[in-house]
Amino acid sequence: MAVSESVLVMSVTEAVTSVKEAVTSVTGAVVLVSRTVVSVKWAKETRDLSVSTREACEEDTLNWEAKMSASLLMISGMDKGEGETMGETTGPELELNET
Repeated sequence: MAVSESVLVMSVTEAVTSVKEAVTSVTGAVVLVSRTVVSVKWAKETRDLSVSTREACEEDTLNWEAKMSASLLMISGMDKGEGETMGETTGPELELNET
């Protein structure tokens, strides 16, 4: 093998090695991008989950507040005597007490 052929073989070997290193770098970059995409998707799903949970909590709170205000209204009405008038008697008892 002549010197020029030896140099040529070494150049081709170095070129192949460089291509392999470049492919490895590209593969590493693809893996990194894939992991980033997965992280972004996971973060988005987590954010979406927290938003729906927050909305559900707000809805539950509004429902609870509506139930509480209705209960308080009923209780406050009873305190004013509005619920107690049904059992009162009038007429004959008053006439009996007066005579």
